[in-house]
Amino acid sequence: MKILCKIILWLCIIPTALTSTVFLAATWNDLPAFGELFIEEVFQLKDTQKDDSANNNTLPPQIDNSQPDDPSNNDDLPPQIDNTTRSPSKGLAYKKIASGSAYAVIGIGTCSDIVIVIPEEYNGKPVTEIAEKAFYQNKQIVSVQIPQTIQEIGAKAFSGCDNLSSVTLPDKVNLGLDVFRESIYVDIQVSHDLVFVAEKSPNCENAGNIAHYWCEDCNEFFADANGNEKIYNVSLAIAHSFENGICSDCGKVLDEIKIVKIDTIPHLGTFALGTLENAIGLPESINTYTADGKCHLLSVQWELTDYDKSKVGDYTIKGHLQAENLVFADGVSAEVEASIRITEHMKGTADIVFVLDISGSMGDEVKNVKNNIISFATAVEAAGVSARWGAITYSDYLEYPGTLNEQTQIIKDGTSDWFVSAQDYKNAIGNISLANGGDAPETALDGLLLANTMKTRQDVRVFYILLTDAETKTQNHYGVTSISGCAEMLNSNGVNVSVITNSGLYSHYNSLYDTTGGIVTNITGNFSQVLLDELIPIIQQEVIN
Repeated sequence: MKILCKIILWLCIIPTALTSTVFLAATWNDLPAFGELFIEEVFQLKDTQKDDSANNNTLPPQIDNSQPDDPSNNDDLPPQIDNTTRSPSKGLAYKKIASGSAYAVIGIGTCSDIVIVIPEEYNGKPVTEIAEKAFYQNKQIVSVQIPQTIQEIGAKAFSGCDNLSSVTLPDKVNLGLDVFRESIYVDIQVSHDLVFVAEKSPNCENAGNIAHYWCEDCNEFFADANGNEKIYNVSLAIAHSFENGICSDCGKVLDEIKIVKIDTIPHLGTFALGTLENAIGLPESINTYTADGKCHLLSVQWELTDYDKSKVGDYTIKGHLQAENLVFADGVSAEVEASIRITEHMKGTADIVFVLDISGSMGDEVKNVKNNIISFATAVEAAGVSARWGAITYSDYLEYPGTLNEQTQIIKDGTSDWFVSAQDYKNAIGNISLANGGDAPETALDGLLLANTMKTRQDVRVFYILLTDAETKTQNHYGVTSISGCAEMLNSNGVNVSVITNSGLYSHYNSLYDTTGGIVTNITGNFSQVLLDELIPIIQQEVIN
């Protein structure tokens, strides 16, 4: 199907005895690659003059594309061409061409139109020519629309038409000499041979396309059969049927659900002979990360068939991550490992958490507190206890808009709530800094209850050691309304709570250590030795034989 699109050109035609020279004074954005083809084939201009480099009359004038000084002065701008679709002009004079198969327009005849529309056919035959001097020196016409059927326009056909300002030309026409006056604006209609392309749905392997019309000559696309609405993208991207991030047709997986990283499980520590599987501290879940940066906590199924609690040695315990709706990227395995050591020298197993008041009032005690915790951890390790270490810090505030250390928090070893290495734990304790704090009392109750959320190992003794120089608020994040209520909760969970504080506060905290079987001692002295003397025997009573 052949349709037309339009391109506006400003043609300045300088008549000479032997040639017509065409200059383009406006851009031709959609013009097919005319170049010499435009000059030689479309207008079929013939230059029979000899080269004369000194004669500048044959050279195109320099086009001034600069803006006029006065923006309101449009004298140098091309006129607006009337592209209104009109009915063919009536009354024009015609003559059959020699073959008798078509007609030529030979004159204005009785037509009084000032906009001349040459018809595509006359008396059932195509109109293919405009004869020489057909409209010569006609002063009334201002615009001419010439259809694609016209193949020839004779010499001086519109010469002397002083009021003729615009012409619509087909893209393939032979022009005689001096067809137009010296300067005129031309609207060239470029024809498209359109082919309908049906809609094609995309699939997992191939892109599709929307329904459209395509011109093979210029490789342009249109939404309609008449070529009025150009479209620039007809492609439909490769499509998958994703369900939970996986294509049900081809199995492709979205990057957003591909696990690209898994947290490393640190060495779980050294344990005594006879330590049950539940006391090893194998993590129930591990942090994994997908390609979009999101963290996903996946559960682990551990395989313990290779673990023998009755034999000394190093053990690597294998586990499998339960990925559910996630998949593992290439090179990332769902298999994980944890390592432990079993020795005959170990004499107990314990999870120990220090709950530290770091409010400003602790400034005088903080150095002694750190030194005693570090000494206690060193002594526990030397005593052969297989210990995991935790630390909670708190101050005066349940909620605080300022620095993070004003609020109750767990000091973590990477992403883990627990330290397996005593040395890493001692380093973390040494790096704790004081908060600003407010008025007493402090949030010790909130700190103890946060410790109660930390996942402990089964079949091991759990110890919380509270260090403070002030009374506690009863407000907390966990709905417990009293110290005695907190003590009963912790005792029911098998937690032993000791309190290191000023002697004047012993009675304030007595339900904690009395109810849970812990001890109380002074914060200003060598409390690490007191803890060792009282707690190590309790820990070592729990050795599993």
